[in-house]
Amino acid sequence: MKVFKGLLVLTLTLAALVIIARVSGDKTSLVISPEKNPKQVTDFASSHKPDEVQKSSSRLEAAENSQNRKKTDFKSFKKKIGELLKCRSGQCDFAKNDPRSYDLELDREIRNALNRLSQSINFGTKLDPELAELIKLLSEESSPFVQEGLLNLMSRLQPDPQLGEIISQKFLHSVSPQIVQQSLAELLKYKGDKNSVLISREIAQLLKSGSPIGAKRALKELRHFLNKSNYLSFRKIQRELPSGPLKEQLKSVLDDYLEIS
Repeated sequence: MKVFKGLLVLTLTLAALVIIARVSGDKTSLVISPEKNPKQVTDFASSHKPDEVQKSSSRLEAAENSQNRKKTDFKSFKKKIGELLKCRSGQCDFAKNDPRSYDLELDREIRNALNRLSQSINFGTKLDPELAELIKLLSEESSPFVQEGLLNLMSRLQPDPQLGEIISQKFLHSVSPQIVQQSLAELLKYKGDKNSVLISREIAQLLKSGSPIGAKRALKELRHFLNKSNYLSFRKIQRELPSGPLKEQLKSVLDDYLEIS
């Protein structure tokens, strides 16, 4: 009888151990499934940290907001310029102390607005259609103040054939010697491109029939634009110019080029 009880206890004990082992095995399988790679789960978690995902999302959102602000700012600026141009009618609140004071104050206001726009644009920005349209509109203004503001704006933009044409055909023939010099400095960005022939032609025209002060400013920068293709053209102009300081200065510039080339 005692032997029977002993065997029964042993059998029950073994059965309990088997059940515990099976339960433990099931719990383990719930934690680590043989069909999944625990390393892959860990790698995914470590490579997609919540704070990094949030930072990336914030950067994208900031870039989008910045772009939207730029579009909004440009629309506001364009509206402001439109309002200023309407002031050419003489109906705005600018000084009228003498016949020129109104226009001078208006011209300065347009220049200041252009300078503010320039400061909001990064160097090397590509010319877009909206900005090109605005520049073309304002390039019809003959005021040196407006021309100065436009040249400051252009200096921050990538070289563009439209800009090179405006500078060489309009600003290079400005009544202001300072604008002529600023235009030549800006045109240095267009050396060697398809505007080169146009630039040479406009400088030649300035030397032949431009204001003496403007022609003198052009002579100071001419050496930067001389090349084998246009040297003979400028030499011909030099021979045809009437005797005087301009003729002698042009001869000196051409002689120096010939010596170093």
